[in-house]
Amino acid sequence: MVQWSYISEYSAIEVEKLVWIALEVKLMKTIGISGKIGWAFLGWIAVLIILVAFGVYAYTIQWTRGLIVTGMGDIVVWGLYVSNFIFFIGLAAGGVVVYASVYLLGAEKFKPLSKVAISLAAVSTLLGMLIILPDLGRPERFFLNILMSPNPSSMLVLDFVVLSAYFLICLIDLILVIRGASIRTMIAMSAVSLPFAIGIHSVTAWIFGVVKARAFWNTGILAPVFLSSAIISSISLLIIVTILTTRFAGFEFPKDLAPELGKILGAVIPVDLFLLGVEILTVGYSAAPEHITPLMFLLAGPYSVAFYAELLFGIAAFIMLVHPAARKSTKVLAVSSVLVMFAIWLKRSNLLLPGLVVSPLGVIGTYNPTWVEWSITTGVIAFGALLYTLAIKVLHLGPMAAVGHVESKWDKMDMDGVSEKPAGGKDVSKPSVPRRQFLEMAVGATVGVAALASIPSSSIQFPKQEAYAQASTVKDWAMVVDLRRCIGCQACFAACKSENGVPLGIEYTWVETHEQGKYPNTRLTFLPRLCNHCHHPPCVQVCPVFATYKREDGVVMQDVNKCIGCRYCMGACPYGVRSFIWQEPRGAWPEMWKGKAEATQGFVVKCHGCYHRIEKGLKPACAEACVGGARIWGDLRDPNSEVRKIVDTLPTQTLKSYLGARPMVFYIGLSDKIAERGKKSAGTIILHEEEIE
Repeated sequence: MVQWSYISEYSAIEVEKLVWIALEVKLMKTIGISGKIGWAFLGWIAVLIILVAFGVYAYTIQWTRGLIVTGMGDIVVWGLYVSNFIFFIGLAAGGVVVYASVYLLGAEKFKPLSKVAISLAAVSTLLGMLIILPDLGRPERFFLNILMSPNPSSMLVLDFVVLSAYFLICLIDLILVIRGASIRTMIAMSAVSLPFAIGIHSVTAWIFGVVKARAFWNTGILAPVFLSSAIISSISLLIIVTILTTRFAGFEFPKDLAPELGKILGAVIPVDLFLLGVEILTVGYSAAPEHITPLMFLLAGPYSVAFYAELLFGIAAFIMLVHPAARKSTKVLAVSSVLVMFAIWLKRSNLLLPGLVVSPLGVIGTYNPTWVEWSITTGVIAFGALLYTLAIKVLHLGPMAAVGHVESKWDKMDMDGVSEKPAGGKDVSKPSVPRRQFLEMAVGATVGVAALASIPSSSIQFPKQEAYAQASTVKDWAMVVDLRRCIGCQACFAACKSENGVPLGIEYTWVETHEQGKYPNTRLTFLPRLCNHCHHPPCVQVCPVFATYKREDGVVMQDVNKCIGCRYCMGACPYGVRSFIWQEPRGAWPEMWKGKAEATQGFVVKCHGCYHRIEKGLKPACAEACVGGARIWGDLRDPNSEVRKIVDTLPTQTLKSYLGARPMVFYIGLSDKIAERGKKSAGTIILHEEEIE
């Protein structure tokens, strides 16, 4: 029996401590947490929750006001969110690579890190998928449209499939590791996991690498660069987390684990630097104009500081890891890993921004992330740290011994001091799923991903859109622009604005003024710009939800109610004719246009060839209003149409024909010197000081 006289000897403070301990034990039993929860732990959780809450607050501002609160625009269409998306996906590689190497390659030394490695892979993948949502103009449409009408030719769809599958695989791996599945089961599951670990980085690289309009990205070496950077960043994260978990969670990992990871890190860093050097040498030697300009932004332009910092951090980390004795130092490993993490984070930005900062028209844009972007990004990172911190406590992410199974102090007993054993004495070492089934999953998943990635876009039958149903029987609409007749009056620009209710700051078509030569030998050329309604439109190929599609008559359409606002089409368009509604538009907004849009901002708009007019046998508004008759509209399949006669009898040129998009806007009298330069603004004067030939 409890002696009350004994209890009465305690002071009030000691009694309060006993009460808090009792409450803590009760809480830990309720949610299944092992280990002591102190004020430092609770304070850390509180800080993370505050950061997450502030990120949510920043997102409410962005949701209300639109993406105008970010530093992005119609030139730099992607920014901090997308660069961090690449970074987070890269962090997801090392965990599964380390885990799979234990069972596929016999690297038993890394078995104690299995739980931690897979947890980091799952959390990093989740963060990568979360950070992309605030980048979308209409995120509420994303999942439904992706599931209901996915475009298999879009790398965004393939990336979504691979990332979702990879995340689920990581969760399955974690469950199997915690339950102590048999070696045969883990080998089979590793055979599934490893191809996806490689696949998520390859597909993410292809999101950028297949974009022909951006020469800086359009390189076959991009996927290997992504993979090498992913491995070194994820291994660096694993080293840092291992050190921190050992220090603050009380786990006792083998002392040689972190140095062994440091050895791998030191071996992969030179590979990553080599691939970077290969790309710089190739581009610099060939000096291709569209590729060398973004590269010079890295070497001697506004991004040079970040680029050389990236090199400095990577080289410094490699030097620190070369000596075996240095790798045994926890401080050296921690510092070198942090340097690598910063280097790869900079590398992701240095890859993304220079490829976007020069528009397809040759205009140089600027980008500086706003506090909203930083706050949302910080909130996502804090959410990931919160998940991992709770996983340490709830899921018992302690070390697993390389031989047998030696439990940590958290695994040995629960709060009542009773050893943890499976209910009913069931042997959890036996495989819960047959090995053959896992091998079939491995083969099937790998073949399925490869097959999906290999589908040619030309073989895909696009579904018919309900919006803008086509009534015309004409099959190949095209436009001829005779620059000899254009007087630069901007009547076409004004007619388009009026007919389609195009708001201020948005242009479906415009006329540039190009001044060639030096005074007094000068000449003016007026160059109308508009959507080229390509025969093989890159925008249609990359749109993940068929919001951009091509009608049977050749007109390329934009379904504003289906668009998720990813702006992939803007990055892929070689002509810079697409616009994003960054905020609720100002100016003219007739009911005819407004009635077609269920939202006021967050989607892409473009020239639609005045489909509502041509279906009634009328010309587009710009062609109808042209004072000099410079714009001629007609059917290329009709041998008697004026367009067909001009194309057959007169020399015509198209913009950037070398990209293979086959634009359906033909120019008469177009000079190569002015074709590659422009600005998305009516009446802009562009100077060319070359001598007139």
